[in-house]
Amino acid sequence: KEFHDLLKAGVRILQPNVGRSGGLWETKKIAALAELFNAQIAPHIYCGPIAHAAATHLGFTLPNFLILETILSDFHDSIVTKALAWEAGYMSAPKDPGVGVELNHEALSAHPYSTGGRLHLEMTQTALSSNNSRLARELD
Repeated sequence: KEFHDLLKAGVRILQPNVGRSGGLWETKKIAALAELFNAQIAPHIYCGPIAHAAATHLGFTLPNFLILETILSDFHDSIVTKALAWEAGYMSAPKDPGVGVELNHEALSAHPYSTGGRLHLEMTQTALSSNNSRLARELD
């Protein structure tokens, strides 16, 4: 309903998050609705490599796909056994079963979920420190 209201109001680019908007099937339905309004889909990514892989698969199926938001990070790469593939600035379609990623349980065990503290998405007055060598390599 919320996406329909936005489309009726004239929005022409939607950013549903596969991990928050009901999964692949529901997000595909949102994209079909957007297509009726000549709107495009640019999936929002912040949940990590599993949601990223799901949104990648989704993007390859949508006629109104615009662009895929991407978060490159060494941490996200470390929690899967094989990082999503890029070639000349484009993401390659995963060919492995499911959404194309397999979890690295050892890396995940080293970073258990905990409640409290600052969520990485919170607005802050100062930037959070980042040691993202993969992003630095991509920008070089």
